[in-house]
Amino acid sequence: GDWVAVEHIGDMNALELSLSVNGVQRQHGVSSDMLFDIATLLVDINQSFSLQAGDVIMTGTPNASGHLDPGDEAIVHVEGIGDLRNVVVRG
Repeated sequence: GDWVAVEHIGDMNALELSLSVNGVQRQHGVSSDMLFDIATLLVDINQSFSLQAGDVIMTGTPNASGHLDPGDEAIVHVEGIGDLRNVVVRG
């Protein structure tokens, strides 16, 4: 992914987060609703290994996003950062 300068994001504990599947919004929330704030997650992760440009941190989800089928397009949007788009494939 692209490099994200943290100082350009604003308040990391007030970012809007959303998930849409095939163009239908399934989740919407704010990073302040997360169990651990973003700074704590980054510090804890960085104590175990170094994060590199392009790394993705998956934190789970507060609400079930539902079932995904092969061919479904899932788009995660993080305010100030952008979108992460994935098409589901059968493993």
